[in-house]
Amino acid sequence: VANIRDSIMTSVEKEAFKRTNFAEKQSHTSKAELTDQLEDQIRNHWPRRGRVETQIKQPREAELLGHKEKTWRHISSIQQKMIQAQENFGDSLTMGRNECNTYVNDMTALRNSLTGDFKNLAFLQAIDVKARGVTQSFQASGAERLAILSQIAQVETDSIIAFAKDFRKICPPQVHGEEGGYSESEILEIEALVEGQCAEILAVSEEWQLAIKQLEEEQIQNLKCQDEFATRYKKATQDVAMSEGLGQKYGAPRRRAQERIRTEVNRDERCAGKLDALLAKLEFACSEAERMANNPPVAELSTESFIAKSP
Repeated sequence: VANIRDSIMTSVEKEAFKRTNFAEKQSHTSKAELTDQLEDQIRNHWPRRGRVETQIKQPREAELLGHKEKTWRHISSIQQKMIQAQENFGDSLTMGRNECNTYVNDMTALRNSLTGDFKNLAFLQAIDVKARGVTQSFQASGAERLAILSQIAQVETDSIIAFAKDFRKICPPQVHGEEGGYSESEILEIEALVEGQCAEILAVSEEWQLAIKQLEEEQIQNLKCQDEFATRYKKATQDVAMSEGLGQKYGAPRRRAQERIRTEVNRDERCAGKLDALLAKLEFACSEAERMANNPPVAELSTESFIAKSP
């Protein structure tokens, strides 16, 4: 709602400013044209002497008219530059506020994604990395946005003011006995117009500085979303660590149990090796006994008995 209101007010102010400029230009143009018409009609009723005096004054009147046109062209240039600066500032300020809203929405979505029954810390860590990236991107874009706005509010306004005051340098004063030049009243009028424009520019610059300060405070306030996310992330990781026995603190019982299991497994493997060796010996002994039972050994006859029995 605030963005819509600011957009409508900015549009209305721009339109009013344009209408005012157009009305001023139209009034000056109409005034000059009507004045010329009136002088032409009055001149027809002047005596010969008056006509001669008028012809003598006509070059100076044309010169004064040129001075006025030149002055109003300069004022119009100042206003056009300021209108362009206002458009740039308004667009950049709107983009900065949109960036704040986008950051808040993204961090809220990431914080809400931490609610649930998680079994893996890797998923939570991925969300945390994404949140850190979003925050860093927002901080970088926010600083850049503030720099752009400060550039418009300070440097560009100063350059417009310098441009406005430089017009006085090309308005030489009138010298007695020489033609041309600006009279003292013209110079005072030009200085008053320029000072009025500069005062308006400074007032707008102060308003812009206040808007920049408000945007900076809004950015700082939005960065508190990171603290809320960090609190939710810490609780989620603690819940997963407690339920799954992870981490240095909550993983100690699990590690002790795993160590005992590994010890028992190693002991079982050693005992199994010994049993296998004993079974192998037993099997060999049984096979030897069975072989001896099936094939009894034959008694060896001596050589003498063999010779005695021979014919």
